[in-house]
Amino acid sequence: MSTSSNISRFIVLFLICSGIPHQYTFAQLNNPKGKQTVLSVEDQVVAAIQKLPEYKKLDQEIYKETKHKHHIAYIIQKPDNTQKFYEVDLGFDGPERFEQRDMYYVDPRTFKVFAYDDMAAKIIPIEKYRNRKGD
Repeated sequence: MSTSSNISRFIVLFLICSGIPHQYTFAQLNNPKGKQTVLSVEDQVVAAIQKLPEYKKLDQEIYKETKHKHHIAYIIQKPDNTQKFYEVDLGFDGPERFEQRDMYYVDPRTFKVFAYDDMAAKIIPIEKYRNRKGD
């Protein structure tokens, strides 16, 4: 693996982990000559979450609350024997602990986003969740 490839991967991981908005896509950094790239499942899960208006709103709130020092952070949990979805916890990575604000689920086959409905105690499509919240 070339040094430039390693540097590109490091930059992508840094940007993803730090939540810093960036103008380059994973494909552009990994293939500067414009070759098509197949994104990993985790990259596609993150992309699905980042498209949500709830994600954008929370990112702005955290940025404002931290006096323009931090953006949204997230923790991704892979599916396992008990859960068929990726779980994505969104929040602020504070100095003492991760402060979770929202939690979403993403189907790894379709990349459809779901949310947990406390009242029904089950995972439901994001559209249905929004209707119940009144968003």
